[in-house]
Amino acid sequence: MKLYHELAEYYFAIEEAHRNIQADLSLIRTITGANPDPTILDLGCGTGEHLGMLASRGFRCTGIDSSEDMLAIAGKRNQSPSISFLRQDMLSFDYYEQFDIVTCLFGSFDYLLDDADVDKVLWNTWRALKPGGAALFEVWNANPVREISSKPMSTVSMIRYKDRNIERRRGFALLTSAPRTIVEVRYVYLVACGDRSDTLRDKHVMRAFDRKEIERFVADNGFALKGMYSNSALDPYKDTSNKIIVHFVKE
Repeated sequence: MKLYHELAEYYFAIEEAHRNIQADLSLIRTITGANPDPTILDLGCGTGEHLGMLASRGFRCTGIDSSEDMLAIAGKRNQSPSISFLRQDMLSFDYYEQFDIVTCLFGSFDYLLDDADVDKVLWNTWRALKPGGAALFEVWNANPVREISSKPMSTVSMIRYKDRNIERRRGFALLTSAPRTIVEVRYVYLVACGDRSDTLRDKHVMRAFDRKEIERFVADNGFALKGMYSNSALDPYKDTSNKIIVHFVKE
């Protein structure tokens, strides 16, 4: 997938246009409470800018990702001694009661297409958390995806990165709606610098989740669900929300 390789240098700038990073950071800080030096494990950490921001707020951070290109940039941009970046897959990471919070944001969880893989990641998360530790995951909401079914390619963001203008176009088509909601998402990136313009096309097959699925997965893997929200600002969950922020704890 080109977003995580050829476009890795621009990844955070592209994604930042679609989210409130400060709300993400504030929510993570709120969940960890008065702990002066909380430990965080971030699954699918990408180029790690948000971990750099958390490290500056007193967190001791570990980020894992499967992309060497993303991790190479993460290491260059975030050189705090409070951050470690490791090349690991979400299905195979293995820690035991080391972290106060585990996060999985920016859509990383949506690449888990099979129930067995979802359970594996949640079990790994349960093991990694200290007793009473929390998890904060972000997933794509299945309800509006099923309702819309497909969406033609259209521009979703335009950003300026250094000397480049980057336009992102996106469209999707529902592949299956039951028992799992699987979507093919297509992207076109137009990267312009001076008189030169490059076009990169990308395809991602992803899963969206509904509320009942989330409740089942969380309960089946030994967690207590604390809340589901429409965004990191904690606006109430709605069936029409594009995404779901899920907060659950290891009891």
